[in-house]
Amino acid sequence: MKRPAILLVLFAFLAGCTREPDTVKIGVIASLTGNYSAYGKRAWEGIKLAVQEINQKGGLSGKRIETYIEDDMSTGQPALAPLNKFMDVDKIPVTLAMVPGPTLSLLAKPAEQGKMVLLSSLALSTVSPQSGEYAFQALSSGTLEAIMLGRLAVEQLKGRDFAILYSNDVYGKMSADVFKRYVLERRGAIEFYDFFQPGRQEFKGYLESMRQHEPDVIYMIGNGAEVGAFVSQARAASFTQPILTSNMAGPELVERAKKAADGVIFLAEDLSPAGKAEAPVAERDKKYRNLDTFAAEGYDLLHIVARAIQIGGVSSEGVKKGLESIRSFEGINGKMRIGKGSERPDQRPPMTIKDGKFIPFEPGGK
Repeated sequence: MKRPAILLVLFAFLAGCTREPDTVKIGVIASLTGNYSAYGKRAWEGIKLAVQEINQKGGLSGKRIETYIEDDMSTGQPALAPLNKFMDVDKIPVTLAMVPGPTLSLLAKPAEQGKMVLLSSLALSTVSPQSGEYAFQALSSGTLEAIMLGRLAVEQLKGRDFAILYSNDVYGKMSADVFKRYVLERRGAIEFYDFFQPGRQEFKGYLESMRQHEPDVIYMIGNGAEVGAFVSQARAASFTQPILTSNMAGPELVERAKKAADGVIFLAEDLSPAGKAEAPVAERDKKYRNLDTFAAEGYDLLHIVARAIQIGGVSSEGVKKGLESIRSFEGINGKMRIGKGSERPDQRPPMTIKDGKFIPFEPGGK
């Protein structure tokens, strides 16, 4: 072969080697079997919907998203081999971890060593402060509130058996799901779990059913008038258990429940730009109303990664840079914060009511 021909073949070969891939690879490790499969499967459904929507619109900068899915079996250990394969064989820059806490703890260190970005949702699990520079979390303000109340219920109130009653809307269902998941992961038991239609003022039937289970702590999600009616009826029926509440309009509760409002526990208002109360997108767009909390979290996380890739590029360093630049994201579950695993969101102080006034909550306080 003549020299010019050899050079042409060589140039063609080199061009083929340096050509950018025509797909964007994203890994997914989810609990598809085992104790947490109900959550992992739903998150995976949300991820698939987001991928389908983006690809139908032409992908990311003309590149289709290709997902690689693996099952951690709700136990953690089976996820290590797939994670290593994602990094060493498939050359995937970012993985969505829709898994319980133990799995996330196992994955964080090898992901850091392999410089793979790991993005998880606080609705599903929490990242260790030692997780490094490549682990990120996304959380909505409602998710964070439910997690904080769950932590208070388990660690400060020492609750083991819980009753959950929530308003049948997007916010109520999301808060109930997240709180339930949190206490179950910590060996708590959900003895009562039910919902009511928004605007309801009569809770006698719920209370009669709840009494049969004798919960340690009651978690009620509703607006001020609904919570006020529930608290009044609960105290009148001799319920003495601590009552936690989310989405509470304080003055309405005090006006409705009067003296019965004393002792109700809630979190101080989140005044940060990313945490101000705002109706989730799902309440404004009928298209997404069939997505539950965990499917919505999966959907949102995929879109967050897509935005990070558009900002920083498809490499792991690019995705990392993109996520570092996104401080808040408006998703189906409302505004979400994005932070590194080593970061901790500001803790909203727990509050309670005494003689119609809001005061800091102190366990065992008078």
